[in-house]
Amino acid sequence: MTNLDDIKAWLASGPIIDCARQLSVEVDLGRPPKSITFAGTNAVVTSTKEGIWATGGVFRYPASVGSQLEFVFTGEDYSEGTGMQWLRLIAETATGDRIVEDIRASTAAAVTTTATDITDIIEWYGVSFGSLGHAENAVTMQIEGGGTVLDTLSAGTDAPHSARLYVPAEHIGVLPWWATSITATATSTPPADMWLAHDWDFARGEHRGAAIAVDWQSVTETGWTTTEPAVPFLVPAGTRIEINGIRAGADDAVVKAKAEVLLYSEPEHQANQCQ
Repeated sequence: MTNLDDIKAWLASGPIIDCARQLSVEVDLGRPPKSITFAGTNAVVTSTKEGIWATGGVFRYPASVGSQLEFVFTGEDYSEGTGMQWLRLIAETATGDRIVEDIRASTAAAVTTTATDITDIIEWYGVSFGSLGHAENAVTMQIEGGGTVLDTLSAGTDAPHSARLYVPAEHIGVLPWWATSITATATSTPPADMWLAHDWDFARGEHRGAAIAVDWQSVTETGWTTTEPAVPFLVPAGTRIEINGIRAGADDAVVKAKAEVLLYSEPEHQANQCQ
């Protein structure tokens, strides 16, 4: 079910499955959704669960009380007029406010955000470039003061490639499809999980939400395998969506994953939200 009209009709039809719970919503079909496609690549998925992103290992988040972030531009200099000039950060703070900050590229030092209590990253991407039209070198987003790396924008791109998304406040996300691709030897067929994590346990570093198994294609196949659930997943505000992988065989695997989320403005009345 990828046709927008079909999804609207389905949303209006009544109860919806979400995190193995029933969620009943009243949807204002007059509000068009925003479509966001997120994609990631992990070149070396090992025997420990990893996020599908360039940095490797598990996905990381700011502290539960919020953090100030900084951006490190490796060799990037707006005065050269070639690579990234400005990037935009859209995020939420510990008080639930949405912020938009434009960050000017610099090689002099890490550039910090004005906000000091950021808890979730909605989007970040380049908005102004020089003659190359993309980042000349990698850009890193991390906790202020050289702390935990949260994401990386690779050289030659204009946005990070991470198989995750945060559903912002006052929105409902619809997940109509996702796709995966694996490059590995015949002895390595990594399974994967699609996490719908309404909460993140900062002390234990793990999800409190539910995981949905993703069926990987055989490693003998080529290209992408797309999964379209019979009923698209409806994901409430505050949910982190992740695609994670772990190798099952003896050899590391290159795993790519992507998905689309339709973000609808949250209806005025909503009951039985997944907790």
